[in-house]
Amino acid sequence: MTFPLILNETTRAQIAAVRYERTPVYAATVVHPWRPWHMRVFGGSPIPVRLDPAGPFCRTRLYLGPSRAELGDAHRPAVDGIVNLCELNDPWPLSADDRRWPRGEGAQGYTWEALAADTHGVVALVRAGRTVLIHCMAGVNRSATLTCAVLMAVEGIGADAALRRVQRFHQPARPEERHWQALRQLELALAAAHGASADEQM
Repeated sequence: MTFPLILNETTRAQIAAVRYERTPVYAATVVHPWRPWHMRVFGGSPIPVRLDPAGPFCRTRLYLGPSRAELGDAHRPAVDGIVNLCELNDPWPLSADDRRWPRGEGAQGYTWEALAADTHGVVALVRAGRTVLIHCMAGVNRSATLTCAVLMAVEGIGADAALRRVQRFHQPARPEERHWQALRQLELALAAAHGASADEQM
């Protein structure tokens, strides 16, 4: 993923035409037995991500955090970078790989352009070999949205496939309708940018 995304007018018109839809719910009914251990050590649910299209899933690189209250203050999660999207600062000193990005909800929530910018920052950390925890205030909307976007950018999958995986491994994930719209718009933008990049290499 290169940023900023270079898009033509046709793609921008398609993005603008994406309408609000109710966010699907694909949550699994079974909690993975190793999730509590990951929560204690790394501060979140492990979200499998395939960094190499021909390689296996990496299950120890990307984590989606719980609510800020559940995360607690006792100890810093054992990750390289904490991406904090909520209104409260984390109690631990910032590391070089931490990102403090307060983001809104509803009308102040992510646009697809802002989501693309944040996604670019997290993808850079993940591809550099860093373990990353993304969290917000509730672990439901903002952090789930950004986690979906990271999967889309890294693997080239669509918004629906990304949401299915995130909800499977982090059952509370429920991006609101505005953020679901932003994810579907980002899907179009990433597909168009990927196609343009492939054309340039021919």
